[in-house]
Amino acid sequence: MGRDNIEQQLLDYFSGNLPESARKAIEQWVKASPENKDLFKKFRKNFLDMRWGMRGRLIQGRFQHLEKRLHRRRWIRAYAAAASVLILFGCGFWFAFQPKDTGLPLPASQETILPGSPHAMLVLSDGRQISMDSLDQILQEQNGTSIHINPKGQIRYTAGQEKQDLLFNKVIVPRGGEFSITLSDGTNIWLNSESELEFPIHFPAQGTRHVALKGEGYFEVAKDFKRPFVVTIGSASVRAYGTSFDVNNYTTGKVEAILVEGSIGIQAGQQETPIRPGEKATLNTRSGEIKVETVDAYSYIAWKDGNFVFNNEPLESIMEKVARWYNVEVFFSRDAAREIRFSGDIKRYSDVNSLLYFFEQTSDIKINIKNHCLVIE
Repeated sequence: MGRDNIEQQLLDYFSGNLPESARKAIEQWVKASPENKDLFKKFRKNFLDMRWGMRGRLIQGRFQHLEKRLHRRRWIRAYAAAASVLILFGCGFWFAFQPKDTGLPLPASQETILPGSPHAMLVLSDGRQISMDSLDQILQEQNGTSIHINPKGQIRYTAGQEKQDLLFNKVIVPRGGEFSITLSDGTNIWLNSESELEFPIHFPAQGTRHVALKGEGYFEVAKDFKRPFVVTIGSASVRAYGTSFDVNNYTTGKVEAILVEGSIGIQAGQQETPIRPGEKATLNTRSGEIKVETVDAYSYIAWKDGNFVFNNEPLESIMEKVARWYNVEVFFSRDAAREIRFSGDIKRYSDVNSLLYFFEQTSDIKINIKNHCLVIE
C-alpha cells in the first residue's frame, strides 16, 4: 500500500469517516510492524496539531489543504482484517493491570470530571450572602439600587436613589466557577475561577471609579474621561478611562495586566507605566519592577469566551488553569513534564478527558485520573 493511500485512510480514520471494516483493517495494519506503529503515532500527532492546534481558525486552512490533497489521490477503501481491536478515544484510565502499548488510543477514564459553570456568592452591604447559581433573582440594596441576577451567570446593577454614603458589594467566585457583572456605570466585568471583586453599588459623581480585585477579571470599562476607572489588585493598581483589559494576580508575587484595546497604566508606588494594546505588563510585587512585552492578547482573555488558548506555554502553567476550572488537584510524578510546552485552542466547556487527550497524543506524557486528581507521568 502506497504512502499516500495509507495517509488518506489514516486521515479518514481519525476524522471518523471510515466504515467499520476499514477501521479494523487500519488497526490490524498498525499491529503488523513497528514501522506502521511509528507512522500511525506521527500521523496522529500531526492530525491533532492541525485539528486542535494553536488558534484553530488559522490552522484550519492547513487541515483542509491536506484533506483536499489526499482526496485527489486514489486509495484502497478497505482490506481484510484478521482480528478486531476495540478503539475508544480518551485518556488516563486506571486499570488494575497495564495494557501493552499498541500505539492506539487508550480507553477513556471512568471518572468523569465536568467543567466549571456560572456560580458565585454575592455579599450585600448589610452582610447578607446570596448564592448565585441557577435562580433568576431581583434584589434591592439599602439605597434603592436594583440588583438583577440571572441563571446564565450574570448580575446587573441599576442605580436607584443616590446617597452620600457608598455601599459596597462583593462577588466571590470559587474554584470551578465563573460569573459576569454589569456595574451601575455600565462597565462589564467577567470573573474567572477563584476570584473576588469588591465594588460600590453606585459610583460617586466625581473622582475615581474604584474596585478591588483578587484573582482574575476581564474588564470592558464604560467611557468616562472625568472619572477614571481604577482596579486595585494586591499592591498594584490599573487605571483606565474606557478600554478592555485583563488583570490577574494568580501567581504569588506577580500581577499581570494585558491590554486588548484603549489605554491603561499599571502602578506600584508612585510611578505609573503606560500599556498599549497587545502588550502585557508584569509587575514583580517584591521588587516593584514592571516588565512590558508584546503578546497575543487573545490567549490571555480567551477564557471569558469559553476557550483554553496557550501559545508555547509550559504544561505546569496550563495545569494551574485546568485545576482552577475543573476544581481538581494536579500532581507531577516527574519534574521534566512540567516544562513540556504546548500550543492549542480548545473549548473548556467539556469533560476534562477531551483536553487531556490532546496533551497525551501530542507528547510523551501520560495522565491518569484518580479521586479527582490528575497524575502526570
